[in-house]
Amino acid sequence: MEYFMVTLNGVPLKRWLSKGEADAMATRWQGSHGGYHGGSGLLKIKDRGDWVEVKPDHEANKEFNERYKTYKAGDPQKVVYQQRVEELSQLNPAMLKES
Repeated sequence: MEYFMVTLNGVPLKRWLSKGEADAMATRWQGSHGGYHGGSGLLKIKDRGDWVEVKPDHEANKEFNERYKTYKAGDPQKVVYQQRVEELSQLNPAMLKES
């Protein structure tokens, strides 16, 4: 399995996509910039210099291959959970790391 990502001006927009999904998203965002009234994409002003690209997602491919090797070896997989809270009252006690 090979994964791709869509970038806007070199910054990743979305990762872990198939080639078809990435191409569809890039087309939807970039569209065509023809005519006097903008174009068909979400980035309608072509003079801003914005560009959307589809690139191979090397990090996702590497992570997938590592997880697949772990799965095939029969070892337990490690999943890391993170939680973000604004106040300590929102903290989930089940997510606390026990020392």
